[in-house]
Amino acid sequence: MKQFILFLICMSCLGFVVAQENGRPVYNHFDKGNSFWGISTTPVYSDMFYTNTSLVLQGDNRTAGLLLAPSYSKMIAKNWMLGGMVFLGYLSDGYTSTSYPPFVGPGPFPINPQPVPVKYIQRSFDWGFMPFTRYYLQLNRRNTFAFFGQAGLPLVSSSSNYKTEYPQSPSLNSSQKYSDFVLKGSLGFGLSVQGRYGIFDTHVSNLGWFLGYHGSLGKNKKR
Repeated sequence: MKQFILFLICMSCLGFVVAQENGRPVYNHFDKGNSFWGISTTPVYSDMFYTNTSLVLQGDNRTAGLLLAPSYSKMIAKNWMLGGMVFLGYLSDGYTSTSYPPFVGPGPFPINPQPVPVKYIQRSFDWGFMPFTRYYLQLNRRNTFAFFGQAGLPLVSSSSNYKTEYPQSPSLNSSQKYSDFVLKGSLGFGLSVQGRYGIFDTHVSNLGWFLGYHGSLGKNKKR
């Protein structure tokens, strides 16, 4: 629900930006043969990734992450794009709490144990690749605003390392490692704004909610 609300907000902003058309140039970004380089990111959590772009500094909580998706794409026919996208992500998450320390061995154990500070630390990585295709529907005469459908086949490898640290009892420190490998089809849709500086877009799918920019590698700015 949160992703859908954010998507609607972006859609409204994009619609306002392109509403002013008075005598301005018509853009031909979606003509056959045009090619683009791109960069995208997601600020929200997705089941496909262990990471996302975020920054949280609240008390003893510290979260910093960056998930980037550089891409290359080409218009193989009018309004039809084919391309490839690489995923690279890192996330560091940590917070401090209090807990009762674990007791091991034959004993004896404390009768009235006291809670002690505990640090929980997570380090996660993502990398992957996705071939994708898009089909654009131009929504106005100048082609400054478009709707598109997207299909892809993402392959994502993820790993995460969880550490539990007891500053007062280092011998109790522990760590766990997890890894995952996902190959799953993806379908989604989005909205884009075209202009002299390229294409700005937002789209949602089972990959999550992404914001992206695509810069021109060809003569596709205006006619």
